[in-house]
Amino acid sequence: MITIDTWPELDAACAAAEPNLRPLLAAWLTRFADFRTFPLDALGVFHIIEPDDTEAAVEAVLGFSPLEGWEAANVHPGWLELIWVVSDDGFGHVAYLATVNLSPNATWQSRLVETCLGQSARGDPAQ
Repeated sequence: MITIDTWPELDAACAAAEPNLRPLLAAWLTRFADFRTFPLDALGVFHIIEPDDTEAAVEAVLGFSPLEGWEAANVHPGWLELIWVVSDDGFGHVAYLATVNLSPNATWQSRLVETCLGQSARGDPAQ
């Protein structure tokens, strides 16, 4: 998993991201433009879940299961965006998971994608 918790890391990730992920990261740079005087990790932390990441490894970084409790699950071309707000001041985690080319061993990732795609198709709110 790639964890992004500084402005230079977010800038670099945005510049280097594959074409479908780039605008998703760039949108956060725009949203947070007025807050660049604060450390990024005071506002939120971004994660790019890689195909071979285990559920346990992701849970160890987040501090909770990635399979539940998200505030929003947004389906984008090629990517799933999950947002968890974990404090009253709005601090949260944003994770991106590619929805294509999942590892055959990534059954937890497939379940997560299927759940979110199903909610999106039904118009269900985030869980």
